[in-house]
Amino acid sequence: MKYSKEIYDKDVLVKAAYSLSDTAYFHLDADEKHYLVEIVPKDPNDSSDYEKRFENELLTQQTRKIVINKTKNIRELIAARALSSTIVELGNEEAETEETGFNAQDILKDWFSNHE
Repeated sequence: MKYSKEIYDKDVLVKAAYSLSDTAYFHLDADEKHYLVEIVPKDPNDSSDYEKRFENELLTQQTRKIVINKTKNIRELIAARALSSTIVELGNEEAETEETGFNAQDILKDWFSNHE
């Protein structure tokens, strides 16, 4: 079978083959314009139409890649926002210094000046 390199990405082809690799063997190759795919069922008595299943899986994987690429920025923003809200705790600085029992002036003094 031949599949156009203009329509499908190489990683999509590999993912599609991998998703069906539990029931069939795949040989993937390429020429200048096409990916070449050979499918052999693992069970010789299996009469499934692996070509059609593979083509459906190609469409599924290509669609996933399109959606991932189009939503990348929003997913990064959501993840960054979620992580930033768990790292920084605002408005709680005074409570922390009271609980630990240290005085900020002791830490902020100039250590190189004459000690009093």
